[in-house]
Amino acid sequence: MRILIFRRNIVACCLSMGLATYAGTGLADTTGGAAKLGDPAMKVLAGKVIEPSEIRHYFTTDRSAYPLLGQTDTDSDSDGTHIIDANVDSTFSSIANSAKSLVSGSGDFYSSASYNGDPYLDPHIGMLSDTVWAQKFRKDSADAQIKFTVTAANLSVMAKYRGAEALADFTADIKAYINTPDIPYWTFHQHAGLHAIDSGISDVGNHTVKEFTEDGPMGYLLTDPDDWSRDVSFGSYTGFVDLSPIPLGGDVVVEMKSMSLAMGDKLDSIMFASAFYSDPLSTSGPFKIEVTGLTPLNNPYAAAVPIPASFWLFGTVLFALCGKLGRYPVRYG
Repeated sequence: MRILIFRRNIVACCLSMGLATYAGTGLADTTGGAAKLGDPAMKVLAGKVIEPSEIRHYFTTDRSAYPLLGQTDTDSDSDGTHIIDANVDSTFSSIANSAKSLVSGSGDFYSSASYNGDPYLDPHIGMLSDTVWAQKFRKDSADAQIKFTVTAANLSVMAKYRGAEALADFTADIKAYINTPDIPYWTFHQHAGLHAIDSGISDVGNHTVKEFTEDGPMGYLLTDPDDWSRDVSFGSYTGFVDLSPIPLGGDVVVEMKSMSLAMGDKLDSIMFASAFYSDPLSTSGPFKIEVTGLTPLNNPYAAAVPIPASFWLFGTVLFALCGKLGRYPVRYG
């Protein structure tokens, strides 16, 4: 009886050690703060737009559909910092072109781009930045909600004299899906763009044609500071991700993206373009989310955590040990 009990204790001890080894592999919590929403997927990009890209609106957050990029800076959350950014700057003759983006684990992000450079001194025709944030949630409450707020966005263009051209746009996409990213059950989309081009061949008179286009629920104010320029500012907007199709205890993936683009053709004239999916007077992100009644689960793009080889090795040793013990007769008394 004593040997039988001892054998059972060995089995229980080995199983518990093996399971502890598996549970402790790749699952450590490195959040670093309560504000972080689990372990979201985060990516950022900033880059220079180069020829032969066409100067036009792109209105997309799909990287495969972007204009051609030269120098780029990218980052993803792979080191546990949970605040990532990308920046590309080009400075010459006191003129600065820049593309900047930032994402945090709490769902705060921004993207911006500005361009007024000289392609003869620094051969590119624009700047672009983007952001990606995604997380999977479990619905724990019947009144669970995901609230998102966009506090500011701004576009500006100026094209003055002899064929100058300036273009600026931004695009924001949010989607919610259950299993398949390509089949979302709920989406939010907002894009806006300004385009100005001077059709004259001299510095005399005003030949600038200005165009504005937008699509989405955000309100805006359009202004013309002078004959060559146009600005548009977007006010605060609050929305809610529809969670009604998700049953209690069910999972949902929420993915949010933004892209800002500034392009132009200066030649021997004056131009400027800027796109801020952010507050241009602040370095904080304009996009924030508030989550109630849901539990963040994991990175929705991550593959399943494999069972480590050490667990299977432990199992082999366990069964070999049990087999060896089984050769001895069980004595009673």
